Amino acid sequence: MKLRMMTYNIQHGLDYNCRLPGRHPGLGHDIDLTQIAAVIRMQGPDIVALNEVRGLGPAWEYTAQAETIAGMLGWHCYFAPAIWFDGTSPYGNAILSRYPLLSAERILIPDPEVKDEDTYYETRCVLRAKIAVAGGITVLVSHFGLAQSEKRNAVAKDFRVAQGLQGFQGQIPDAYGASSGQEDDIRRKAVFSCQGRFEGSRQRSEPIRRDAECGDIGNRTEHG
Repeated sequence: MKLRMMTYNIQHGLDYNCRLPGRHPGLGHDIDLTQIAAVIRMQGPDIVALNEVRGLGPAWEYTAQAETIAGMLGWHCYFAPAIWFDGTSPYGNAILSRYPLLSAERILIPDPEVKDEDTYYETRCVLRAKIAVAGGITVLVSHFGLAQSEKRNAVAKDFRVAQGLQGFQGQIPDAYGASSGQEDDIRRKAVFSCQGRFEGSRQRSEPIRRDAECGDIGNRTEHG
């Protein structure tokens, strides 16, 4: 059986073709989830990992985005908030699947104990979902932070979660003390090592593109 998996940073559905000054403070763009659904249809995946997704909140732009996109596709979904802006507006990762979800949960990534890098810090999480296909597969979804210390914590957490999965044989890389370039390389290797595996299968992963209008489309991986 061949499965196509896709990662997609939707930037909470911002439409860079439509500027609405004052409606979206600081960005001035409308939100259009129909474009996100259209891009997913065009790529033809079976499972999609989404980053920078908003959930239902009191402000107009905080809607149930994962559920809305899944409804447009006729798919199943799960939203895992990592943070709540102002304590009321959820923001995090989501998974979309053609196949039913058997289970799904959010696992928080620890914040760095020391925040001494000149960059933005944000609490992150891992979404773990088991999907009813090919005998049941588990998919991990994460979105690493900007600081190197956040990336190290994310890699360590992803690997610890992955090590609890049947058949996973990867090891947590020693990223501590590595240079910035080395850490980036370790992070890339960690992502590919944590991708879903099937016994006796072949997998091919390739970057797709950056779409200035519809967010960042990451990797599409085929398993079969």
